[in-house]
Amino acid sequence: MSKPSILMLIGILTIIVPFSGLPASARAFMTVVLGAIAFGIGLSLRTRSE
Repeated sequence: MSKPSILMLIGILTIIVPFSGLPASARAFMTVVLGAIAFGIGLSLRTRSE
């Protein structure tokens, strides 16, 4: 999978997490983890394109 595809998948998962039925602490953890992954991939794409 390419980085842009993974970034789109992470975005979809981030949208789904609040409605997943997980406990609040797990939802908060997943949101932070997915956000950090999305940030890392976005940063690597940006630095690669410049």
